[in-house]
Amino acid sequence: MTRISVITPFLNAERYLQEAIDSVRAQTFTDWELLLVDD
Repeated sequence: MTRISVITPFLNAERYLQEAIDSVRAQTFTDWELLLVDD
């Protein structure tokens, strides 16, 4: 399968960051990477 990259930029949104991470981790597709960009 193809690896999926999820790129999540954020600026002053730390309170929503955990929810975004949890959402990606809850997916059934398992070959992914999560990149967090503190903008």
